[in-house]
Amino acid sequence: MHVNRSHHNTRGHCRTVLEILKATIINLASSVPAPPYFVNAAAKSGLQGIISKALSEGASSLVGDIEQLQSREGDGATPVIFAPMIIGDIQDEMALWQDENFGPVAAYRIAKSDEEAIAIANNTEFGLAAAVFTQDLRKGFAIAKQLEAGAVHINSMSVRDEPALPMGGM
Repeated sequence: MHVNRSHHNTRGHCRTVLEILKATIINLASSVPAPPYFVNAAAKSGLQGIISKALSEGASSLVGDIEQLQSREGDGATPVIFAPMIIGDIQDEMALWQDENFGPVAAYRIAKSDEEAIAIANNTEFGLAAAVFTQDLRKGFAIAKQLEAGAVHINSMSVRDEPALPMGGM
């Protein structure tokens, strides 16, 4: 997730977006019968390693605690679970930012401008999907045209995509 720093500083949008996301995850975690499951302990361990490395390299956790996650291991009979996390202060070179993690983890960065956000978004080998959230649809379409992604959403996400549409990276 990229948030334009000018919105962060002048209007508090970044803080608002992050607080809404944080509250949503906390409320969701308390209302669902169980946290998200992993296919196996090795998959969970791999994601824990990526998150631990990012945290040791300067990233910070807005929601979730890696120590809490390490104590909730599956034993083959019980599910392998992983509570959702929000991680910030991410840098380009971090594996958490560069690799697909396939876990309930939202990583965010704050961009200084729309141009920087576009450059950050396009600096990936995957480019599967992107989303632009804005009150200015004209600006949203202008940004969307510059994103190198298989699908670009404006004020929505991939959750409700039509399954018959083609998917994939660029």
